[in-house]
Amino acid sequence: MNLVVKDHLRLSFAILALAGLLSGCGGGSSPTSGPPPNPLTNPDAVLFGSGRAQDASWHFYAMNPDGSGVARIAALNNLNARMSEGIAVNQSGTVANVTLDGGFAVGGGFQIDRRLVRLSDGVTLFELFTTRSAGPTVFAANANGSRMALAGTPAPNDPYAIYLMAPDGTQKTRVYAIPSGTTISEIIFAPDDATLYFVALTDNINAQNPAGALYKLPVGAAAPTLLANLSAPIRSVHTSRDGARLAFLSVVEAQDLLGATIAPYTLRADGSGLTRGATITIHGAFAVWDAAIASRADGFHILYATSLDGDKEIFDVRLDGRGLTQITFNAAGNATPGSRQATNAHRSLGGR
Repeated sequence: MNLVVKDHLRLSFAILALAGLLSGCGGGSSPTSGPPPNPLTNPDAVLFGSGRAQDASWHFYAMNPDGSGVARIAALNNLNARMSEGIAVNQSGTVANVTLDGGFAVGGGFQIDRRLVRLSDGVTLFELFTTRSAGPTVFAANANGSRMALAGTPAPNDPYAIYLMAPDGTQKTRVYAIPSGTTISEIIFAPDDATLYFVALTDNINAQNPAGALYKLPVGAAAPTLLANLSAPIRSVHTSRDGARLAFLSVVEAQDLLGATIAPYTLRADGSGLTRGATITIHGAFAVWDAAIASRADGFHILYATSLDGDKEIFDVRLDGRGLTQITFNAAGNATPGSRQATNAHRSLGGR
């Protein structure tokens, strides 16, 4: 099945997710009957960036999957959605991984500020700068926000590796030494917090379509297990709510940065049953980076943004191509669609 979207796409971010302990403002469309659920407590809510505020600044918002009940994420008011490379919320919704594009060079490399922010009050729990030339730094919080996994160099003299640590950066333990010539582009916790999944790139992180491999690393295991290995990128990895299945996106074809053909994949948590879903072709700027898997109670979805009549709008579709639905209608523009699972990645569908 082939689903073609022929409108321009231009947005600045990709995968992310959302949940409670916050306050915001209402808006959006309403379901056919009764008041819409509060998106700040809805586990299926979509997090996105938009310029719909009266001051025309881009902020982060939550909405229900049908586009109803739009509420601004108060704890992220100080983060301009246009300047953020990506943000991801853990499953309890208490902390968010934030990637800020600082846009400045340091020692010949491009430096990025990455933070772990507590959504209840906006306090930064962990912060570091990382230089792209030395490899990306990606991290994720576990379900209750008590622990985080980091792939990178938390301190200047640390080797490039996967670490577990407390949210403030203390209690650091190295759990896996990343092989030379490999970079980690995404990392997430399984719902039970006992397993990590990460994506390793075997090609240049800055290449348009580096090959990707998905690994499973039980906490305490000596080495990871390879689950999937593609000649194309693996992006926006999410687990199902029960942790039994995973889904991700991959680039099938990208002729240039003005358009891409992507496909969703699903597999069991042990790596078996790898299945490709419906092919989706999106035309627009940086389309290869600007779609994301959403993990919901009714299964996996794909979220992406594209332009209709000059307006950037968010769409939702099932992995088999069914149920294509436009869920935002806002002339101010909308971007960064994503779901609740924590993942953060450098130049990926999980957080460009």
